[in-house]
Amino acid sequence: MANTLIYFVPTSGTSKVHAGTYTVYTVNRDFKPEAMAVPLGSTVKFMNLDQIRHNVFSVSPGAAFDLGFQAAGQTAMHRFDRAGLMLISCNVHRSMELDLLVVPSPYRTTASADGYFSLHALPPGPGTLYVWNPRGELQKRSVTAPVSGLQERVVISKPAMVADINPEPGP
Repeated sequence: MANTLIYFVPTSGTSKVHAGTYTVYTVNRDFKPEAMAVPLGSTVKFMNLDQIRHNVFSVSPGAAFDLGFQAAGQTAMHRFDRAGLMLISCNVHRSMELDLLVVPSPYRTTASADGYFSLHALPPGPGTLYVWNPRGELQKRSVTAPVSGLQERVVISKPAMVADINPEPGP
């Protein structure tokens, strides 16, 4: 259940989305975290903690960008003004992938490794609960807040793959 992202969108009324600044690290030829959800309009800082260069880019339809090369210790930023799933990669290290879910709601969280999650301060009334894992499809369910003891079954349809084409040398 690692990297399972959950968010809630109320049916009526508008919930003010508070954009923020979030940080993704490039370290050990990987993105950390590997998946995250941010509110619409947020900026993500990509900090290179490796001693090698990275290139952060996305070809997601309607939201493509290329931040160019970042040397060790450099930071590049990008603002996300379109809701949806953004697949972000490094053209230097093809095994690097970040699944960034840009959500039109302030009510979001990440499930724990055993699948538990908690959403706080939901507005009372009906809405849609969305559950997504990078290895499965987006699932949605109508719920009425407040809600407690909700159980949601997440089906993971794609097996995890080791895609590291630059393995570290063994002893």
